[in-house]
Amino acid sequence: MPAVMLALVCASCLHVPAAGGVLISEFMAINDSGLADADGQHSDWIELYNDGPAAVDLAGWYLTDDAAEPDKWSFPATNIAPGGFMLVCASGKDRRVGGRELHANFKLEGEGEYLGLVMPGGAPVAFAYAPAYPPQVADVSYGLYTDAQTHVLVSSGSACRAYVPLDGSLGTGWRFAAFNDTAWLAGSTAVGYDRNLSVNFNPFIGLNVESQMFARAFGCYVRVPFVSPTLPPIHACGSA
Repeated sequence: MPAVMLALVCASCLHVPAAGGVLISEFMAINDSGLADADGQHSDWIELYNDGPAAVDLAGWYLTDDAAEPDKWSFPATNIAPGGFMLVCASGKDRRVGGRELHANFKLEGEGEYLGLVMPGGAPVAFAYAPAYPPQVADVSYGLYTDAQTHVLVSSGSACRAYVPLDGSLGTGWRFAAFNDTAWLAGSTAVGYDRNLSVNFNPFIGLNVESQMFARAFGCYVRVPFVSPTLPPIHACGSA
C-alpha cells in the first residue's frame, strides 16, 4: 500500500455494508509528495478493496463526494478480484477506460467531506464515510483497519552477499536481481561487526565485516535473495 496509513476511523462517520463486498478501504485527500499519477502529478487517491468471495465487475458503480449526487462518477467495465485492491485517482481528470489508470471527476477535500461508493442505479450505497470524514493530514492516508498477514522474506541466518564500498563508483546497478555478486563476501545475515564491550551482538552476526569497515568505510551493501509469496494484484495510479 502507498504512504503512511492512519488506521483510525470514527464509527459515527462510517457506513459499512452488512455483507462482504467492495468497500473504500483507504484514501488520501492531501497528496503533496506521495504517489504520482501517469502525468507525474500527485493526485488524491481512493483505494477499493473486495472483501467478498468472488470477483466484482464495477461497471455502473459510482464514486461520489456528494451524498445528494450518488452517480457523480461512474466506473467503466473493470473487475476487482476477491481479496484484490484497486486505486482511483481523485484528480478531477475524469478518465474512465477499463484496464487503464482511472481518474474520478472530483478531488477530495482536505478539511473533510462525504465520500461514498454506490452500486449500479444510484442505490444502495455500498460503503461511505458519512456524513463526512474528519480533517486530513498532508501525505497521510486514512482508512480502515484490516487484518494483516505477515510474510517473512528475510530471516536471521539467510544466505547473503556483502560488499564494503570505499567510494561511489559501483553506482546503483547492484540493487538489481541480475547483478553478478559472486565476487562479494559470502555469508549469512545479519551483516556487521560489534566493538561494544558492554553489549555483545556477535551472536547475531553471521557475516562479520569489521576488517573491511572499521576506520575505513561508512556503510556496507548487502544482497539477500528471497522468494515473495503470491499476492493479489494492486492496480495503482501510474500503472498501465
